[in-house]
Amino acid sequence: MRHRSTILLIMMSLMSLETAHAKGIHVVSEGDTLWKISRTYGCNIQSVRDENGLVDSSLQVGQQLEVSRCKSEPAPTTRAQGKARRQEKVIRYRVRRGDTLGGIAARYGTSVRRIQQRNQIRNSAIFPGDFLELTPTKAPPLPHPKAVLGQSRGHTNSGRLRRPTRLHKGKGYFIRRAHRSYGAEHTVAYTKRMVRSVRRQFPKVHTLAIGDISAVKGGKITRHASHQSGRDIDIGFYFRRKPSGYPSSFVVATTKNLHFGATWKMLREFVELANRPLGVEKIFMSYSTQRILYKMAKKRGIPERQLRAMFQYPRGKFASEGFIRHEPGHDEHIHVRFKCPPKDAGCK
Repeated sequence: MRHRSTILLIMMSLMSLETAHAKGIHVVSEGDTLWKISRTYGCNIQSVRDENGLVDSSLQVGQQLEVSRCKSEPAPTTRAQGKARRQEKVIRYRVRRGDTLGGIAARYGTSVRRIQQRNQIRNSAIFPGDFLELTPTKAPPLPHPKAVLGQSRGHTNSGRLRRPTRLHKGKGYFIRRAHRSYGAEHTVAYTKRMVRSVRRQFPKVHTLAIGDISAVKGGKITRHASHQSGRDIDIGFYFRRKPSGYPSSFVVATTKNLHFGATWKMLREFVELANRPLGVEKIFMSYSTQRILYKMAKKRGIPERQLRAMFQYPRGKFASEGFIRHEPGHDEHIHVRFKCPPKDAGCK
């Protein structure tokens, strides 16, 4: 009799679930998440939240959710679309406290728009516990430049240029002073590569301000102690909205105006060149601006280990740690210094 009672209870539970389903109600069971439920019924997480007045993604077993406005199943895809989706590299990411769509996109090499489209999100509202499908961009890697010997002579603060490479006008950047747009081949090539890489991920980002590299023959120029041998370049920041006067003039970076995703991508492009023979030797930035970027990155879940390797902050302005070092007056731009080409004896 006890066995029959158990079977009867199970059958009644199944009938009740079927009745609820028929009425457009989903009864939460063990292991359910909003992401799973929205996928099952062919709608997005936000619409389930809105329909049920949920303020976050927490659910309780037995809770009933209204899903009548959802489709009975996800919209069908064509055979070609289905094949393309199966071939995509898909990451299932669980949202953590402090995450934003911009920060997640920057971390995984995709864009906010791609995340929204993939997950049927109408706005930028995400909550801890949500699951997102991410499809990192599969664009082919950009090439690295070849070494050109004999261009950069001497030191950055007491040097000159021979047969310089000029940074000409190009898409995505603005040259503030054309007569100071000469440098070593790899300085120019890696700067253009960085701009292309950022714009791949953030195609709608504004034009970037490019400051001084060196004069046509190198040597001392006004406003700088270095920039004499074509291996130094000043670069502005990316902002949420293009500030007044930018990119003709540099603009001070703040928590409110910085475009974190694009600026972070720019910095990572340069930092990741540290181990390459023609890569970046050092980056200079004011300590206060380091603090802003450090805190923004930490809030977005960038690992502490990575932040400590990148920034001198919070160990003090004179600490000999961190790839990015303090330099006064660099709160409106960064100063990137490239290495000498290997086996180039005249470059110091």
